[in-house]
Amino acid sequence: MTKRRIGAEDYTVGWVCALPIEFAAAQEMLDEEHQDLPQDTHESNLYTLGRIGNHNVVLSCLPAGLMGNNPAAAVAFQIKSKFTSIRLRLLVGIGGGLGDVAVGVVSQHTYHRFCHLPEFARENAGPDILFQSDYNHIGGTTCDRCSSDALVERTSRSSQDIVIHYGTIASGNQVMKDGFRRDEISSKLGGVLCFEMEAAGLMNIFPCLVIRGICDYADS
Repeated sequence: MTKRRIGAEDYTVGWVCALPIEFAAAQEMLDEEHQDLPQDTHESNLYTLGRIGNHNVVLSCLPAGLMGNNPAAAVAFQIKSKFTSIRLRLLVGIGGGLGDVAVGVVSQHTYHRFCHLPEFARENAGPDILFQSDYNHIGGTTCDRCSSDALVERTSRSSQDIVIHYGTIASGNQVMKDGFRRDEISSKLGGVLCFEMEAAGLMNIFPCLVIRGICDYADS
């Protein structure tokens, strides 16, 4: 089926992702994909254009290998310059914290629809284990060698339905990997739901709603 092409001025939703895998999941949310628009000579952003419901949506992703506030600001500036009718701005991806999904305002440092691809299924997320915040994790890509004596005992969830939490999201230029430091910053900011790396770079030029699916506990 031939894709439609509409003008840049017809897009009213801007959606920014930090990682290619987040971008792939976002593309699966589209009800319809549109033709690409001509690229300006000075433009480095890559877009996927389409429709969700009655809304024409611009999807964009940070360049591969780049994360943090500054690359996010550069991407957002180009979106704002090209798509002048955007009114709803979203930053959607993963973050470290407690819970399933965090939606909130950003402190420097809802439309329920879920992707059906198997690689994004909840049952493929692996074991959900939480360690005491002062435990120093043993290096590696997993916690297989970490001490089970430091595990926090928790009651099993009665339901696997996704729970959305609303509150403060902390944004910085480094990945949070320390449980003690995580809790210290959270206390100073009056309680933080999630830690991430791009939102603060967007707020001045691309004020947006930040939505983060929790991928880890920001402790290792």
